[in-house]
Amino acid sequence: MLVLICFCLSGMLVCLCVLPLLFISITVADSILYE
Repeated sequence: MLVLICFCLSGMLVCLCVLPLLFISITVADSILYE
């Protein structure tokens, strides 16, 4: 049970770290494409 909680927490942390990076890379790609 404790392992499952730790797994969920680490998954949430990974999502919180990856989503902003994806958003930044998408906005940068858009700005490069539209120039």
